Amino acid sequence: MSDKVSVITVNSNNKAGLEKTVKSVLSQSYLNIEYLIIDGNSSDGSVDTIKENAVKIDYWISEKDKGVYDAMNKGINKSTGDYLLFLNSGDYLVDENVIEKMIKYGENKDIIYGNVNYIFGEYIQPSEYPKTLTFDFFIFDTLPHPASLIRRNIFEKTGLYDISLPISADWKLFITAIFKYKCTYKAVDVIFSNFFMDGMSCQPKIKAVVEGEKRKIYEEEFPELLNMINAYRKMRFIESSRIVNLLRKLGFFKYLS
Repeated sequence: MSDKVSVITVNSNNKAGLEKTVKSVLSQSYLNIEYLIIDGNSSDGSVDTIKENAVKIDYWISEKDKGVYDAMNKGINKSTGDYLLFLNSGDYLVDENVIEKMIKYGENKDIIYGNVNYIFGEYIQPSEYPKTLTFDFFIFDTLPHPASLIRRNIFEKTGLYDISLPISADWKLFITAIFKYKCTYKAVDVIFSNFFMDGMSCQPKIKAVVEGEKRKIYEEEFPELLNMINAYRKMRFIESSRIVNLLRKLGFFKYLS
């Protein structure tokens, strides 16, 4: 029996995006999929879209929530799959075979992740993720949740998404799962989904909030590494500054302008 994949879509007043997401999920060739939609009491017609596809949706609800991670936690609690995929409204799978490929080549690891296309308006930026995940990778980056299959038992170890972290809860899940609980992982070299860079965590103005949340996570989960993390970040900042200064001396920025 193949592993069941629970796809969880969180939506809030994004009817056009929801339609695109639902279509990509329901067209998958992989047969053992459970689909759940957690809607945040939308008033833009999103619920009509859900009802139109209700016969193919295993569970849905529309009610107020405490934020995106609270909604994702509701999906976790109602899902029954071996793996969970969080594909929020607006994001969509690149083709109808991609979940089948991930399961086929994922080797039953705890976390199976692929690559994504980041969408900035009309611009598309393909992004690849490393096959070997190091702690320093997570200091500045994370895995893409719309391209990651997460085995259910991980949440039994880490707990559900931490709703006290409005932006970094998924980052906390990945870094603690891999480096605290030693969960296994596998990178599959396929572009899995298209991810639109218009969410809260993508806005430059909240960078300080993200840094504060990350520091809280370091202090709570990896206190013994805090000095090393601070030193590494400082070193990377110095290296970056040297590169910027060199490019400036070479007239690179003047050339761009």
